[in-house]
Amino acid sequence: MYIETVPNRGSRPAYLLRDARREGSKTVKRTLANLSHLPEHAIEALRLCLKGVRLCDAPKTFAVKSTIPCGHVKAMRMAMARLGMAELVSSKPCSERDIVLAMIAQRLVEPCSKLETAVRFSDTTVAADFGLPPGTDEDALGGRGAGPIYAEDNLPSARAARDPVAKAGPTDEAKRKKRTGLSAGGFALRDWRGVMSALASQCRTTVEAGGIPVSMDTEPTAYQAEVFRLLSAKSPVWGGVPRNRNENWAGGNAPAPLK
Repeated sequence: MYIETVPNRGSRPAYLLRDARREGSKTVKRTLANLSHLPEHAIEALRLCLKGVRLCDAPKTFAVKSTIPCGHVKAMRMAMARLGMAELVSSKPCSERDIVLAMIAQRLVEPCSKLETAVRFSDTTVAADFGLPPGTDEDALGGRGAGPIYAEDNLPSARAARDPVAKAGPTDEAKRKKRTGLSAGGFALRDWRGVMSALASQCRTTVEAGGIPVSMDTEPTAYQAEVFRLLSAKSPVWGGVPRNRNENWAGGNAPAPLK
């Protein structure tokens, strides 16, 4: 027995389960069933069975080990890469730099204490994406990420006293956003927590097949894809203009393009 595909002009082809036998010098075909009502995957599975292929039992062969949010962490990594955060922390790669970058990302994704920061590493892909070893705890964080050494008691009044520039007014685009509640791309405007929540809906699922773990990220939504596109744009972030009037980028001193 075999499955034969019969083209059908302008519509889905017909799938016929057929048997063939020899009668003298001729091959006689007999149609046993019309399988056209079955979905494509069922027809393909039956085709493999008829060829002697042994199909696996998916629930017994594949096991979902974990599903954790990853989209907001991915956005933080892209933003930090554009800003050159790694080079600001340390000029050379090292485990301490990885820990500091992971702490910064975790504080941006979900602000919390240092103890809770270490605990929450396992709630997202922060530890994996920043190369932290398994079991990184508060002791490994050490004295990194200490608070500021000073703070203004009355920051607004201090700024007013030393800033001679008049306060800027809202642009036409800012007024339009406030009026419509939509971005230029038609997406709903969100505060920081709203952005993080929308990005966190993209998850990384780890599936184990035959004892081998395989990780994959879910497809991003239109909003997530737009955020990732903006963060991966090749426009400069730091140093958008020459550092001084004597510097001429046309003479070969332009900064290296962002990767």
